[in-house]
Amino acid sequence: MINLKIFGGIMKKLKLSLIIAIILLVVLTVSTIVLNQTGVIKRIADNIKKEEIKKEINCEVYSYVNGKTAILVIVEDTENGIDKIIYPENEMTLSCNGKTKVAFDYNTDITGKESLTFKAINTQGEEIKKTILINDQFYLDLIDHSIVAETETQKALTVNYKEESTTRQYKIGEATNWTNYTNTIRLDDYQMLETLGQESKETNIYLRQIDQMGYEIITKVKYEINDNAIYKQEDTVVEGESILACVENNNLESGNYIFRVTGSTSEGATETIEYPIELYNYNEDANYITNNTNVIAGKPYTGMGKLSAEKRMLILKYNGDLTINSGATITPTGTNENINGATYLCTKKGMLIYCAGTLTNNGTITMTAKGTVNQAGENVYLYKNADNTYEYVPAVGANGGAGVYQAWPSSSWRI
Repeated sequence: MINLKIFGGIMKKLKLSLIIAIILLVVLTVSTIVLNQTGVIKRIADNIKKEEIKKEINCEVYSYVNGKTAILVIVEDTENGIDKIIYPENEMTLSCNGKTKVAFDYNTDITGKESLTFKAINTQGEEIKKTILINDQFYLDLIDHSIVAETETQKALTVNYKEESTTRQYKIGEATNWTNYTNTIRLDDYQMLETLGQESKETNIYLRQIDQMGYEIITKVKYEINDNAIYKQEDTVVEGESILACVENNNLESGNYIFRVTGSTSEGATETIEYPIELYNYNEDANYITNNTNVIAGKPYTGMGKLSAEKRMLILKYNGDLTINSGATITPTGTNENINGATYLCTKKGMLIYCAGTLTNNGTITMTAKGTVNQAGENVYLYKNADNTYEYVPAVGANGGAGVYQAWPSSSWRI
């Protein structure tokens, strides 16, 4: 027979032991959590402390014109503080009284200099140093840009001006005027030779930006013209039964021509017309790239052909394949000269693209708003058929009618 009194005492002891065991387990669990959390908190605190500690000198050129440079210099030592800053070539010492961050403007003429070195001494006597090398890369970094080859004699120059810049311009050569930058710039060796002269095989492209505060940066990009590029200045007369025949049956160099064509209208009237031509001849495959994503969306490439008031037909002759990528636009160059009371228009009497290889057009070819102003129309004899009739743009079309397209197995054109 079980002694209930003894059994009750045993049960009380077991319950007490169980309660004590549970309490110990809870205490251990909480202790583990607290310790883990303490470790996490300590690691976070250490990381924050590491992120806050800075010992560096940063420099930003915010103005540069003809060698005269303005640089924003920022010196930081968030752990010990800065005792003094020593300017390049020991020209000056700036006392900082233990400040953790010091910013100042440094103005100098860097003409003939190879480098600039800024030094800072912290309150512990340690040295922080920053050297700016005055080399080709220094000038390239003043305004971010890139040049991509499209053909052997054509490059696409993309300039990534700073967002806060209010003036964005470029010019080619010393004598030309500044042009506002709105899109990728096409650099054509033939056009440069026609503009700069045959003797020059090298030129500078100047980039300019002015920010909202009026600070100006002008830098230059050295551009070398292909040695094989030659542009004929004087007109050469080429005779043919059509414009296409003149282009197709002659080994023409880039330059100025007079195409003398005798054709007949659909009514049978025969006439001889001389067409002033501006021709660019490309012997290699051409691949016109898409607009860079940093360029303002929707803007076309800088136009093709020279900037002139001469009223010539623009002919682009590609002896290889021609690819126009999505987003790229082929259009004639315009002029800001006043022509019969109109400005900012083109003076091209049409544009013809001849492709001897494969034409792949995923972009845009356009003559919209790029024709001559208030000029008398004339029949444009493009192609002679096997039955001796002509495919031609009648004078009314040359006065502003709808565009005309045509294609053959070995060539294509638009006018």
